[in-house]
Amino acid sequence: MAYATASSPQAWAAATPVLLLLAVLRLVPDRAERVLRSEGSGVRERLEGLSLTGAHAFDRRWTERVEDGTLDVTPT
Repeated sequence: MAYATASSPQAWAAATPVLLLLAVLRLVPDRAERVLRSEGSGVRERLEGLSLTGAHAFDRRWTERVEDGTLDVTPT
C-alpha cells in the first residue's frame, strides 16, 4: 500500500541542514537581487575560520568565510 504523504517528513528533514546553515551564518537570500547577503556582523567566535565552498543559490555557487567575526559571501 502506498501513502500519498509518505515523502513529506523526508522532504522536511532534507531542508533542515540548509535552514540551520542560513540561521547560524545569518544568511539572507535576496530574491530581487539574486544574491546571498550576510545580515550584520558578529558571527559567533566558535565559527571563526569556517569556510564553505560551493553552496548553490540563484543558479550560482557561493563561498562563505568567517573571518574576524564577520561573514564574507562571494560568488565563485
